[in-house]
Amino acid sequence: MRAQLPAQAPEFIALRRLRMKRIRCKRKGTAVVELAVCLPVLVLIVFASIESCNAIFLKQSAASAAYEAAKIASNTGGTKLAAETRATEVLAAREITNATITFVPADQTSWVRGVKLHVTISVPTTDNLGGTSFLFQGQPVSVSTVMVKQ
Repeated sequence: MRAQLPAQAPEFIALRRLRMKRIRCKRKGTAVVELAVCLPVLVLIVFASIESCNAIFLKQSAASAAYEAAKIASNTGGTKLAAETRATEVLAAREITNATITFVPADQTSWVRGVKLHVTISVPTTDNLGGTSFLFQGQPVSVSTVMVKQ
């Protein structure tokens, strides 16, 4: 058989409810202040991570285009025009504009077997990063690939 709890006075119950209500009101105010402090920081972290991911994608796209251009140029019979065309196709497929493609040595007649071909692609971030570009404003992404001419 269970023991019966003694009946509490109605004044005690009313006082207890009043205290709990005050605590809940104070807690709501604390939550609002915490939200006001933390929300801008969280929003900044989210947008900075999105911006960083876009920059990483841009760099990987430039690296892929540089690799494809170097692969075409280093093949037997590969030309500078064919390599530039392939790099432009890769960049256009990823919607990257205003890229600069540089070959070293620049003169195609010096591309003999065994020569190292350097293909550098430089992409401006102001035109190619989505959003506000507040982290990487004005810093170009540059990627270089080296292959030996066959």
